[in-house]
Amino acid sequence: MSANLWKVKAIKTQSTVLQGMEVEIIIKGRSGKPSISEIKVAYEQKYLIKFPGGCPESVFECKQG
Repeated sequence: MSANLWKVKAIKTQSTVLQGMEVEIIIKGRSGKPSISEIKVAYEQKYLIKFPGGCPESVFECKQG
């Protein structure tokens, strides 16, 4: 099973997610970019924040690497 590392950066401020905040997410078993629910979990775990409801994917830049 393969795994892909994604670097996700907030490019806009959205409530508790501030522009410039970054997380790394490992996706196992598929090649697509992280879903908004995976991004939510990563931000809540790293920054100990409540992720804003209805936060659009356009707030984030996802780069594989």
